[in-house]
Amino acid sequence: MDGGKPNTPSLREEIANILPQKKEAGSVPTPASSASPKPALAPAPKPAPERKPDTSQKYVLRTMPSDLENLKKGQAPSGFNVETSGKTTPRPTQEIPMAPPPKVELGVKEKAAPMAPPAAIPRPKMDLPAQLPPKVERPKTAPPSAAAPIAPPKKKGGSLKVIIGALIFAIAAYGIIWFVFIRESEEPTPSPTPSSTPTPTASPEGLGEIFGVPGSFVIASDQFDPMAELLDIIDSQLVGLIETKAFVIIDERGEKYSLDEVFELLEIDIPLSLEASIDTDDYVLIIYGQTEEYDSQGNLVVTSGSAARFKRIGIVVKVDDITNAKATMVAWESTIVNSVRQFFGLEGRASSTGTFGDNIYNGISVRYLNFPHPDLSVDYSFVSSSTGDNYLAITNSRESIYSAVDKLLGFLGE
Repeated sequence: MDGGKPNTPSLREEIANILPQKKEAGSVPTPASSASPKPALAPAPKPAPERKPDTSQKYVLRTMPSDLENLKKGQAPSGFNVETSGKTTPRPTQEIPMAPPPKVELGVKEKAAPMAPPAAIPRPKMDLPAQLPPKVERPKTAPPSAAAPIAPPKKKGGSLKVIIGALIFAIAAYGIIWFVFIRESEEPTPSPTPSSTPTPTASPEGLGEIFGVPGSFVIASDQFDPMAELLDIIDSQLVGLIETKAFVIIDERGEKYSLDEVFELLEIDIPLSLEASIDTDDYVLIIYGQTEEYDSQGNLVVTSGSAARFKRIGIVVKVDDITNAKATMVAWESTIVNSVRQFFGLEGRASSTGTFGDNIYNGISVRYLNFPHPDLSVDYSFVSSSTGDNYLAITNSRESIYSAVDKLLGFLGE
């Protein structure tokens, strides 16, 4: 290359530099042009290979038994990974044959051919893992112990029986309440109708064996005037001459009054020491058919007929402490008339002497006070029976006290 203006390479030389030429065997390279060669162009950069997206999918499968097993072990629930390939089976395309269009001619009606149903499209298959998760066995529960048997289920009919029973009980209870309380409040309590003969009690005991099975007169505990009621019942009784009937007093419930309750009911005051000396549960009241009668001049009146014109009454009770009872009766003589005045019918009558006198009957001492004759009086006597029991008899006539003494002395114990 000469100094001075450089030589510009020709177009052929440039092409020859770009395109490589095959070297022939034994050829001699062509000498370079005197002109300086043009620098070669840099090759274009190769494009980076296209990165395909990863279409594979990962799943975590969990089952309830495995979670329960992990929870029992105190571990967090976990599963196992399942990875599916990104390759999907291409959906095959299938041409659906189309039926030729129906031929329609004017003036002619034809039914169109039915369209063929579309062919079934196969579903894509998913690659599942070859190995299935291990099967978790549930813990076996121990069978129930034979010592604690399971109660059989209750029958439904039981509750129905309970309801029916409760209804029957409620109806019965209401009926009893109505009969006892409401009915009695609606209807006035009638006075007991005296019967011709006293109602006999269950079995004779004590004085009942001496005077016979006593009857019973009902005096209500809330009776307005028990004394008047009792006297009316006694007056209505039919008693034969020299006949003695014994009875006791019961309340509206049929329970027998004790003698101290009878005295309280009739408002008869007796000394407390006498009450403590007697057996208030072993007593009888007596009704006697009087035959002895005196006129106002003191003359004895002859009584005829079978029924007594006058009835006399009295009390006979068993004595537990004979000594204390005798002393108490003597002390009570000063006030006994006031205590028994209404019960013995002494109202309006004056005594003959004002003090008690002595009498003897069949060897038994009798204390008496006449009003003013022996057919109406206050007589009392202590009698020891053949059984060894002691009794106190108080009546309102001489004849009735004699009858009571005879009954007590004539009793022969078994």
